[in-house]
Amino acid sequence: MWTLDASVIVRSFDPLDAEYAIVVEFLNRLEHDALPIIVPRLVLPEIAGAVRRLLRDPIRARLAVTVWATLPHVQIVTLSDSLLDEAAEIAADRALQ
Repeated sequence: MWTLDASVIVRSFDPLDAEYAIVVEFLNRLEHDALPIIVPRLVLPEIAGAVRRLLRDPIRARLAVTVWATLPHVQIVTLSDSLLDEAAEIAADRALQ
């Protein structure tokens, strides 16, 4: 099981990014192995905004969101107040960024 930051996902849309090849290979491996990817619902508008800025194309930004929202091995988690509180506690305990 993996949790991905939106920045990792967005890098897969930018062939000029220094980490593009690594990210695409990583995401392809996750998809090939059907490894579960857990992302918060908040990742969808983050993808949309970043892809829109990167590609300057709102339609492709919407398509990027649709693709990620419908991948069979991606689970999108709604962040309740209690889940956010727990995440904040874990971040504080482990100095997460």
